[in-house]
Amino acid sequence: PKYDAHMIIGLGAMDQVGKGAAEVFRDALEFELKLPMGGIRTLPAAPQMFSCRETVLTGAWPSSSGRLTGSQQAIRLGYSHAMQVELSRALRELFEKDKALCAEVALAFYRAWKSSLVGL
Repeated sequence: PKYDAHMIIGLGAMDQVGKGAAEVFRDALEFELKLPMGGIRTLPAAPQMFSCRETVLTGAWPSSSGRLTGSQQAIRLGYSHAMQVELSRALRELFEKDKALCAEVALAFYRAWKSSLVGL
């Protein structure tokens, strides 16, 4: 992949509003995605399988730009969580072939969101 991972999860919109929710969600995502993503052996080599800590593709324009991503719009509308997910072509093709893996990753997203709601 062009970047350091086959999956990049951007929580920039949540980071911009602070309150610590992004860090809790980020930790939950990393925990929940380890199992389904860690078992993949058929993808081209990448330094990491997924990352929630990239500085690119974060899902947020700088406030000075006057622009908003879909994630930023969701946060402004009052949603507690919003993320941008970027997938490498190889991972998208794998999800197309392996529906069970795709479902496991979707469930990992749900579990991470659900567990990060505690204390909000």
